[in-house]
Amino acid sequence: MGTETVERLDVGRLSQIERTPQGGLRIPAHLTRTGVFAYTLPDGSVRRELRHPDEVFAKDSLATLSGAPVTNRHPATPVRPNNWRKLSVGHVGEDVKADGRFIAAPILVQDASTISDVDKGDLKEISCGYSCRLDNTPGEHNGEHYDAVQTSIKYNHVALGPKGWGRAGNEVALRLDSNGNQIERQEEIMPTKTIRIDGVDYEVGSDAHLSKVESMHKAKLDTVTAKADDEKKRADAAEGERDGLKKELAEANDPKRLDGLVSDRVALVSTARKVLGDEEKLDGKTDREIMIATIRHDDEDFDAEGKSDEYVRAYFEATAKGSTRRQDAGGIKAVAAAAREASAKGGDKGKRQDGGGEQVDRFDAKAAQQRMHEHNRELASQPLRFTRSN
Repeated sequence: MGTETVERLDVGRLSQIERTPQGGLRIPAHLTRTGVFAYTLPDGSVRRELRHPDEVFAKDSLATLSGAPVTNRHPATPVRPNNWRKLSVGHVGEDVKADGRFIAAPILVQDASTISDVDKGDLKEISCGYSCRLDNTPGEHNGEHYDAVQTSIKYNHVALGPKGWGRAGNEVALRLDSNGNQIERQEEIMPTKTIRIDGVDYEVGSDAHLSKVESMHKAKLDTVTAKADDEKKRADAAEGERDGLKKELAEANDPKRLDGLVSDRVALVSTARKVLGDEEKLDGKTDREIMIATIRHDDEDFDAEGKSDEYVRAYFEATAKGSTRRQDAGGIKAVAAAAREASAKGGDKGKRQDGGGEQVDRFDAKAAQQRMHEHNRELASQPLRFTRSN
């Protein structure tokens, strides 16, 4: 037939109320009993459930009553640590035991308002709130037919209520007189609420429901924690990047570095103008663009596409140095030519007397030629930084 988990309420009656030294109440009571209970289901049908002595007096079940919270009437939700302070008005004593067909235990009440209601007679009965599993296998017990057996009984709380509240519906009513004799019995089912989570129906307050909610909360907490960790990593990375940018900015604004950049730029433009001339417009051009323009002045087929800055700079320096050599050699040749021209013309203006009275050229072509050779040797002794290969 299968099993299901349900919640139940049983009602008993207060008797032999005692006052504690602290002003509270100590109430010895029969909390519930064994036997066949009839429960009216939501569809109007009646299901008879057996509370077998083996289940009712099971050690694990009785342990859930010991120290259980006492409430003023049944709360809308099970008593949990997060609502205990709000709902509890006392507790069940530690001495929980079997007493014939009944479970006997003292109830202790410390709440002033509840004590007043008991003293006035407004609260006279007790009711156990518990969960259990149903084994839907029918049978007979002591001559009574039953449709299911309550197993794994776990108590949540013991509630105090007015006389006859078991008759109000949706609760179990088990009335006992001061001698513990049964005088009336009426049993009805506690309404069961269900909730669907991820396509699965859970009974509200059941162990499965609470376990599912706990796992959902844990998963959400893990997600939030992981997100917080990611945010911290991003924040740390942003802080590192900020510090790096601050360092780069400080280095970029360093006066010594700026002076060096200006000097390098001036030197580059000055070298380029020796090749390009003063008429070439270099304002607004990058260093690379200036070097490429200088190279193409001598090598108009030079292709800078894909060439590194180091390659272009080496080519530029070689071009500039070669152009300077040509200019120096041309200047020396011009001086020599002028000297030869002056010598050929003759005349006093172009002559001077040496120590023996012989006239010689004022512009000494031989000396000029000697100076040119010395200059060329000096240039040749300085190797180029870059040599273009064919």
